[in-house]
Amino acid sequence: MRIIWQHRTMTSRVDLQTAYVLHTRPYRDTSLIADVFTPQFGRLALIGRGARGTRSRLRGIVQPFRRLAVSWAGRSELRTLTRAEEDGAPLWLTGQALVIGIYLNELVLRLMERDDPHTVIFAHYEATLAALATQPSTATDRGIPRRLYERSLRIFEKVLLRELGYGLILDQDIGTGDAIDPAAMYRYDCLRGPSLDGGGSNHNDDLNVMLVRGSSLSSLDAGELNDPQSLQDAKRMLRTALARHLGGRPLNSRRLLTTYRNPKESTVATHAEAATSKIDD
Repeated sequence: MRIIWQHRTMTSRVDLQTAYVLHTRPYRDTSLIADVFTPQFGRLALIGRGARGTRSRLRGIVQPFRRLAVSWAGRSELRTLTRAEEDGAPLWLTGQALVIGIYLNELVLRLMERDDPHTVIFAHYEATLAALATQPSTATDRGIPRRLYERSLRIFEKVLLRELGYGLILDQDIGTGDAIDPAAMYRYDCLRGPSLDGGGSNHNDDLNVMLVRGSSLSSLDAGELNDPQSLQDAKRMLRTALARHLGGRPLNSRRLLTTYRNPKESTVATHAEAATSKIDD
């Protein structure tokens, strides 16, 4: 990767930076705007002039779930995409894996600021996509246990919150400072952390508080999540924590996943296209 600063014109040029496309939208007649995620520059908006034209070399390349090497110029919030090429084999996500991939992209778009690099988040994002691509996922995968997908997803959510400064406390009781006892039950307050459950108070009157097993806290802290109960507890904690930072706006991809898991609905490809088009609404 080369970075060239041109001080006279107040522009910059970056060559062949690793990137994944999070979302694209049409711009004018034949152009598009792509939100991309890079390790060294974070999230960026790039305009691909003429990229939707029939003769454009960018046509068909600037798409989600492909590792790309991209070049751009400019210093404004909307840079100009000057080059894009494949940097490895495309990741073919289908079924639940496709929907979860769309969900990952929406989380990054909604929670990460532009021009704020996070190399750890990028590495986990890339690893999560690779894990989704290697797990069984077909047009009939509704019968596949969800934990095949959800473990990778929960770990990514945990890392995303932690690296953005919103990490969950998972290793100690916030009241006593004691290490988490895997055999105990805890009241988990997503605004504060875990405290040993005394059994004498109602945790249902506060949406930010839930009862979880100590073993689930330890499992999420270690990145294991090898049993269904730990996965379920992790999902409840992380969903509540994420909701605090999403500004009350629901995720389109989450609605898509709910729809997809209903076998009476139409194909996932149709819903995925609709959700992707609305991902930044």
